[in-house]
Amino acid sequence: MTVTPTAAGAADHQAAAVARSELWASLADWLTFPTDDFVSDFAAGRIASEARRLVDALAYPFPYPLPLDSDGLASGDPEEVEVEFIRLFDVPSGGAPVPLYGGVHGGDRRQVMEELLRFYRHFGLSVANAPERDLPDAIPTVLEFLAFLCAGEAEAVDAEAVQTFRSVQRDILERHVTKWMPPIAGRLAKKDPMSLYRALIDLLGHFAAAEHAALSAA
Repeated sequence: MTVTPTAAGAADHQAAAVARSELWASLADWLTFPTDDFVSDFAAGRIASEARRLVDALAYPFPYPLPLDSDGLASGDPEEVEVEFIRLFDVPSGGAPVPLYGGVHGGDRRQVMEELLRFYRHFGLSVANAPERDLPDAIPTVLEFLAFLCAGEAEAVDAEAVQTFRSVQRDILERHVTKWMPPIAGRLAKKDPMSLYRALIDLLGHFAAAEHAALSAA
């Protein structure tokens, strides 16, 4: 599908930067090991509602159907969420069927991690002090960085700073996230995932593609 994200300009896209940051951060949370709060929010339909709220706050009509209301983020057995996450993403021996580490899904992983570390360090960030000392290409870590960049864009007071935050977002999406999502989605589809995780990976892939298109068109 060809993405035609918006007739809105860069100013409108920047105005939505807070919502964009919140959506990246939410996706990072939703794709980490499920907490009790996450399972409760899923069971109560709050994950679906929050995703819809943030998508509706974007500067462009989201160019994909979202499986949020009937058979996506709002359905499934809450008691299966933790077991399903482990089965898909966190198998301790032999490697996960769907690793949530971007460098596994294309290119030289060491080079991918080194490039991401350079981006993080440029903004004074480090993964060394993360609670679980995660690797730089961990999908939630990269999404948290995109959330940071969008927040910086929202707070920037001059055009040069805005452009810096936007150009790094575009580079991260173009060089990494949009390349990772098709193989991740392909691996996931082969494992017959519960609708929650199918919907989350679909949402992430579509949002990454739409954001890259919007940033490239501005």
